[in-house]
Amino acid sequence: MNWDDRITDDVTTALDLILAVKEQRNIDDIRTQTDQFSNKINKYPKDKKEKIKIGVKGYIRFGEMLGLDMYGYYYNYTQDSMFTMSSKTKALYDSLNNFYHIESMSSVQSVMDSMSNLIKKDTSLLEMYRQRTANNNRMDVTIYGDPYYRIFKEKLVL
Repeated sequence: MNWDDRITDDVTTALDLILAVKEQRNIDDIRTQTDQFSNKINKYPKDKKEKIKIGVKGYIRFGEMLGLDMYGYYYNYTQDSMFTMSSKTKALYDSLNNFYHIESMSSVQSVMDSMSNLIKKDTSLLEMYRQRTANNNRMDVTIYGDPYYRIFKEKLVL
């Protein structure tokens, strides 16, 4: 068994389950899947489960930091600007990618570049993005706390 691959897959699964709550998918199904996933990883050696927790917390923290970077970008936008992650966000991103190699995370900068280019073509999008980031500029730990607790049987502390 390749533990690195399994841990990466499990971090991805945990994040999918945690984020599903915010997206308000079918809550009963999510809770059932979360409980099944929790039962699976609770059989892991303690050090492997700890790596999953560290990865999940890291990606939640990264999402919060990226949201703040986006918020700053949209509110300080100029026609010549392109989105760049802050050095702290980029360092966390690189650290997480070096260990967990989560495929969906590899496109973050290209997605942000595409959004920057769209805004340059149609500045009316800027207000929509400002509103979106104003509403989501800080991840609400209370939303993620319940599924995190269901998975790891401990309170989410970032």
